[in-house]
Amino acid sequence: RDHQLDQKPDKVTFANSNTKEVMVLAHRFSKNIIRTRQLLMARTIQAIGAGFGLGSIYVHMGYGTRGAQERAGFLAFTLTFLLTSSIEALPMFLEERLILARETSRGAYRVSSYVLANTIVFLPFLFLLATLYVVPSYWLVGLAPNYSAFLFFLLVIWILLITANSFVAFFSSMVSDFIMGNSLVTGFMGAFFLFSGYFISKEYMPKYWLVLHYTSLFKYPLEALLVNEYTSVGDDKCFGPIYADRCLVSGEDILAASGLTGENKWVNVIIMVAFAITYRLLGYGVLCFKLLRRRQ
Repeated sequence: RDHQLDQKPDKVTFANSNTKEVMVLAHRFSKNIIRTRQLLMARTIQAIGAGFGLGSIYVHMGYGTRGAQERAGFLAFTLTFLLTSSIEALPMFLEERLILARETSRGAYRVSSYVLANTIVFLPFLFLLATLYVVPSYWLVGLAPNYSAFLFFLLVIWILLITANSFVAFFSSMVSDFIMGNSLVTGFMGAFFLFSGYFISKEYMPKYWLVLHYTSLFKYPLEALLVNEYTSVGDDKCFGPIYADRCLVSGEDILAASGLTGENKWVNVIIMVAFAITYRLLGYGVLCFKLLRRRQ
């Protein structure tokens, strides 16, 4: 037996199936989120407060040139706020990583079960946060007044939170402490904002920075929300001066000037989902590599 162990030092057997492991871990993660009352309450109050607060600032923004500018500002600030607030989950991921390293090294469960259970548990929690923010802010601001546009807005915000959570989870698997993780995540978030195309147009960016433009977590949700708003607001709404009873700038004109069409709406959602899955898989790969090296 000792000879066999020496031949295969990294061989780990598991007592339970993947499904059983995911169920048990999901139950444990749910308890951890509920027990972390400070983070839970802080994120809940933050979402509600930001929804009502931002809604009261942009309340009934209207249309015309001012309405177009305020819409872009509201959407940009919404994405900035939600992406940066996701950094708060970094300490939780770092603390769980220590437990993960100890338990997986002894064959308690698979790393894949841990990543899958963690993802499943966060989905309803992030949906709750998205709902608490979107419900008051959307109707107070006065965005496109139909429920299909509202549901799409909620969907994009939910996927955005999932993507940001996956992004933070990926970096938590790489860094050694909170200070380094916070610095890296904040730095990348700032780069995503800068190269999203909102502050600097893609045409004016040096080609060697375009990779950050196309990998920006800020670019695709912003474009999806802009398309959703200006294609759902109605043909009778004008976002510019009116000359001889004729609107000179419609919602379609704004989208055309930005190089956007109705097709970008769902394409960008698919790209956002791909980002969320990719960062989860990258985090899984880093964890597997580190745990394997630790066993060796």
